[in-house]
Amino acid sequence: MFRAILAAAVLAGACAPPDGAGNDVDAATPDAPARPRPQPGGVTAPILWWAWGAPDGTRLIDVTGSGKDAVAAAPAIDNRTEARLFNFNPAVSFTDEVLEVADGIFPTAQPPILVPAVEVFAVFRDRDRVGTRQWIFREGGASRFALAKDWDAAGAIAFDLGPRCRATATAPLDGEPLFVVGAACAAATGATSHLAINGVASAGAAQFDGFTAPGGPLQLGGCVVGDDCPGHWRGVIAEIYVVAAALDAAARAKITSTLALRWGLTLAADVVDATGRVLWPDEPRWRHDVAAIARDDAAGLDQRQANPYNTVLTVAAGAAAPTNAENPTVIPDGAALVWGHDDVGLYWTGGPTGARFRNGRTWRFVATGAVGAVTLRWAAAEDDAPEEVAAVAATDADDLFLWISGRPELTAPIATPVTREGNVWVARATFPPGTSYATLIIR
Repeated sequence: MFRAILAAAVLAGACAPPDGAGNDVDAATPDAPARPRPQPGGVTAPILWWAWGAPDGTRLIDVTGSGKDAVAAAPAIDNRTEARLFNFNPAVSFTDEVLEVADGIFPTAQPPILVPAVEVFAVFRDRDRVGTRQWIFREGGASRFALAKDWDAAGAIAFDLGPRCRATATAPLDGEPLFVVGAACAAATGATSHLAINGVASAGAAQFDGFTAPGGPLQLGGCVVGDDCPGHWRGVIAEIYVVAAALDAAARAKITSTLALRWGLTLAADVVDATGRVLWPDEPRWRHDVAAIARDDAAGLDQRQANPYNTVLTVAAGAAAPTNAENPTVIPDGAALVWGHDDVGLYWTGGPTGARFRNGRTWRFVATGAVGAVTLRWAAAEDDAPEEVAAVAATDADDLFLWISGRPELTAPIATPVTREGNVWVARATFPPGTSYATLIIR
């Protein structure tokens, strides 16, 4: 059996974060002047806090772009300064574990604001992928477990603080503005909280009462088993979005979908656009490494090339460029191509009729509207069978194909040639509207 592992894709894919000044920009026309981007999901709500990681990696929120390679390239910092904490209780003071950012991201200090509800959406990105990430939130000094699939890689969460919470913007340490939410929610008000990990509500968080106990701060982040978890949290925060509103499930789904597509995260739920139209019907079999190229002007999304956080595949509209922002291809508003795979190993095995070998993995593509021709890029790397890898590497380019079919069994496939560009396999294809399935084969 031939065996070859496809390594991480080599191109950055997720939508570019704001510019270096922390300003939100619409990337629909990368060469045009910056202009405000619509709120995630196209859901209009009063914004209390909205910030991203800095492209230069110098701030505590420091995501540099898309994919683990970009994150890993950020400057190394020690465990303490790498802490990723949100303290939603102004009565509790921290030293260097408070979320710090450069000027220009957060609003200036404001007096307390009484709001009927507060909802928070946060996207977490891992830096070093060391150990097992176990906790994602902690309250009142007690760690609460909430495990998510592939949490050692990335996770997206959303939760609301319930009604009658007191929201305060204040300037804590070193004069840096920091948004905090006071512990003014009392059980008598019926305050509840909601925590969803990768689009699925956590049963363990259903009774989460961290905002009813004085002195009980909520800290968001990750914990690597073996570290000093109670004191130092990890997990790069890519985007934080806080609104003063009690949202319904449909609004949460729109916001979460936009954030997931922007940062290459997989939801265990349907992915929808700003109108609520389903772009990716969730099915457990294909719930792996979901990403998309898409344009949704109402949601502020213009994704011209992308790869998920854990990836072996980068897809670009038109010809691939070094980054999403540099891709000049214009996707029509409302068009999208979303993909994921069945998590089968990336090995070569005996092929069906018409192929000597096929790759074990099958990808599902769901096309909405006219995305047009796309470029698919895989990178090949050796594994534990170098002689077999060498045999595959020596395969003539004319023998490599991408099979695309309208059925998961890959019957009646259309064969698309795959070329070799160094260690990268490249295919160019157009996916028809609806659902398609694909794999790599050797004739």
